[in-house]
Amino acid sequence: MDGPVLVLSLFDGIGALLIALLALGASFAAMCWETDPDAAYVAVQLRRGHFTVILVAGGSPCQDVSPLHSGRPGLASARSQLFRAVPDIADQCRQVVKELHLSIPVFAMLENVAGCPPEFLQAASAALNGPPVQVSAASFGWTRRKRLFWCSNGHRSAQDVSQPKLPPNVTSQACAGGWRLGWQGKWPWPPSISFADDFKPRFDPVANAKASDDGPCFPVFSRAFQPPPDHGPRQDPVVMRRFREHGQWFPLFNYEEHALLWKKDQWRVPNSSERAQIMGIPPAALKWAPRTPRSETQAEQVRCSLIGNSFHVPSCMLALIMLFQLCPQASAIPPAAYVGLEKHIRQNAQVYWVDTQMRGRQLAYKVQAICKAMHPDVAAVAKAKAITLDEVRDGLAAGPFTKPQLDSLFGPGNWIPMRRFMLLQAIYTISPDFVAAACKFCIGLLQDLEDDLPMWAEPHVGTEDMKAAYRQLPNDPDEQTGLFIAFYDPNDHQVKYVHLRAHPFGLSAAVLNFNRVPCLSTAVVRRLAAVATCNYFDDFGVLDFVCARGSGVSFLREAHNLMGLVLDAVKQGPMATQRHFLGILLDLTAALDKQILRINLKVGLREALRADIQVMLDQDQCTAAEAAKLRGRLTWAACGMFGRCGRAGQAALVQRQYRDSDAKLSDELRASLRFFQSLVQVVEPRTVFLGPRALPPLIVYTDASWELQEKVLQCLQDRKTQIMPLEALAILQCFVVFGSRFTGRDILLFVDNQAVCAGVAKGACSSADCARIISACHLLWAKMGCRVWIEWIPSDDNPSDGLSRAGLQDPWTVSQNWWMADFPCVPWAQLQLLDLLLVPDVSEGEKGSETV
Repeated sequence: MDGPVLVLSLFDGIGALLIALLALGASFAAMCWETDPDAAYVAVQLRRGHFTVILVAGGSPCQDVSPLHSGRPGLASARSQLFRAVPDIADQCRQVVKELHLSIPVFAMLENVAGCPPEFLQAASAALNGPPVQVSAASFGWTRRKRLFWCSNGHRSAQDVSQPKLPPNVTSQACAGGWRLGWQGKWPWPPSISFADDFKPRFDPVANAKASDDGPCFPVFSRAFQPPPDHGPRQDPVVMRRFREHGQWFPLFNYEEHALLWKKDQWRVPNSSERAQIMGIPPAALKWAPRTPRSETQAEQVRCSLIGNSFHVPSCMLALIMLFQLCPQASAIPPAAYVGLEKHIRQNAQVYWVDTQMRGRQLAYKVQAICKAMHPDVAAVAKAKAITLDEVRDGLAAGPFTKPQLDSLFGPGNWIPMRRFMLLQAIYTISPDFVAAACKFCIGLLQDLEDDLPMWAEPHVGTEDMKAAYRQLPNDPDEQTGLFIAFYDPNDHQVKYVHLRAHPFGLSAAVLNFNRVPCLSTAVVRRLAAVATCNYFDDFGVLDFVCARGSGVSFLREAHNLMGLVLDAVKQGPMATQRHFLGILLDLTAALDKQILRINLKVGLREALRADIQVMLDQDQCTAAEAAKLRGRLTWAACGMFGRCGRAGQAALVQRQYRDSDAKLSDELRASLRFFQSLVQVVEPRTVFLGPRALPPLIVYTDASWELQEKVLQCLQDRKTQIMPLEALAILQCFVVFGSRFTGRDILLFVDNQAVCAGVAKGACSSADCARIISACHLLWAKMGCRVWIEWIPSDDNPSDGLSRAGLQDPWTVSQNWWMADFPCVPWAQLQLLDLLLVPDVSEGEKGSETV
């Protein structure tokens, strides 16, 4: 597709179809219909020209055709006939398009259960030009949900796609009844779920994803309802007892052992947040449901029901991929502006290995030899062995060898092994500034030419990742005696070795040498193709206009191909308005019309952080290693989302990481964990403005005097003068009292205390009382979405200096003829308990000047 899609979503639920389209990187506008008031309210809260495709889609009610309904009336019921709305509306759209003399294709997609009766299957297939695509959600590893998707363009169905182009790890089988699609890969999708309170399922989703057949997993998610359903193992008294203990929310099969979450002997059903993650729906999508909860139990039942009625997003994505292959085919790369460009590159490309100009650097230091066998119970020895043998099979290493064999080849003491160990980690770094800066510059250039930004200038982001990056670069033959990997073989109970032919992990020289290659490829693509791209180690990001049709990414791939390097097709992120890049979700959907970029944490990370912190609070302990890992994750998340407010609470984690010997939670650490647990849940995505701001910055001056009630001073630390915390408190009071006036604005804040300026700029302070006040300021600013620049000003030049001494009777202030009024500060006792995430409204009497 070359442009945005107009989506007509029937039986819309909570908008899972739109989530699937976003995940595929499609640009679209949607019109949605839903009768359930709670589902409709959620969908409205989630949604904030010219179209090249019209998509009419929906999952019609399945209650009367589902195998869960023993007395199903089938196609005879009026509710079952609602499926005809999808092809009928699609036909009406085609007629309108024809009358307008447009050449816009109209697609229709209908979803329903795989166990529907034959008469429904035949009627739907006749109305939508062919048999459906069948997708089994169980193949993704987590839950059963076998669904049928009828895909049609009015003339053909997905059955007519003879050789579908599908993502890696997607299996396909052509049958008389339509295509059957599934997932078979190394990891399930999603790769992990954040289960609360350390509960886990008693099945292996990884094994399910690797298997060719559907394995044991969660049963199909359904609505939460009473009385008890008519399906399930009634003969099992244990299942029946669990069913009754839980209040008969779900069908009986939801209380079998594999359908539950377990922590030792404790059990529970998955909650709505966990169900949403399993279905591929962001849990935050449910935070508006229900509209008017009567109790938390009722609210949870509504949320579970909404998930039960929704699409399984990965299955829906596969169906959409099949559907859009009915589009007329067009070249992915526009005609070359310079016909000799690619030919010139190929003629001058090196025919020998590119690394001949880069290698030769000696090892920065010697790796100490492992002279003793590893203990048999080293963690993850089986996985380390499997990975090592995979590298031998792929030709990246030679072996395995025993120590006597290597001694005979190189001589005793003439070779050095490195220990193979498993390190579970992620790279916590971000680079959203690349996209923001490039978008801002391009939009500025276009706005200089015309006021309205053209549709072809919609910015898209794509990502690429090198496959087994280090292992693609060969080693210097002169250094082979230091490039052996030692691993423990649990079957033979001895240490074995392999000779590594490619770059090893953990050596500083390998890091330096490797980085030269992606830096070179980035420079080549920038200079030869004028593509806005950047790299962080082996990760690449590309920014381009929609009119480029992915040519920038194609040039990046070609450059790596010419260098003899392989990019990972599984990790590829095609050009789209939303993409994950280095753990950050970059959202450019509003870049064209509103000139804003939203930066958010990747889907599921908020829930994962909150769940990990809850485990520490429940267990009342946090080790130094756990504190270090959590601190790294939180620091990275704060840089991408929360800004300086993420500095609060770090002191307790640093104390535990470097100084404490006891793992038990202290009061300070417990408070810090609770702060971060709330922070990751409530602070909104960061907004970067790509165009000029409509309103000028607000100018704020604050000052404080040391004339307070004793109960306020008693809350501060003992010091000779309390002016510093009071100056900081004046800033906080200003933004609390006039909160709604500052929301979403740029603010120039002038303060005549240098220590306070420095503390606010850093977001931290060594004094605990000042640190709490400063952290509260940043937390409030993050919630209000305002950008604050703080600047020191001499007291003599501070307009608020006289007001802090003489109030509204200050002679100089009176002489300015400003509108002035007294506004009471929030009492100290209330301020200490104030929910700073709720920005209060300005009082009704406020008006006039914006400088108070």
